[in-house]
Amino acid sequence: MKLLGGENATPDVSMTAQLSEKFCCADLRRIVNDAKMQAAWDLHTGGKVKGGAAYLEQAAKAVKEMQNEVDDNAASIYT
Repeated sequence: MKLLGGENATPDVSMTAQLSEKFCCADLRRIVNDAKMQAAWDLHTGGKVKGGAAYLEQAAKAVKEMQNEVDDNAASIYT
């Protein structure tokens, strides 16, 4: 079983691709690793296991929010 893609399937990453536009390689790696960790946690704890695309989108949104927070903090320091 593929953790993020289900049985012999790959997740639809179109929304994640839109959310992660202009991300660097490290950001993309973080998204995939965070999504895998959350999926594994849900599987391990008996929580509701979502589709792979949902985990990837959630992780991409988290990275985007982090980047926005850093940009806002940097802007407030230098203005």
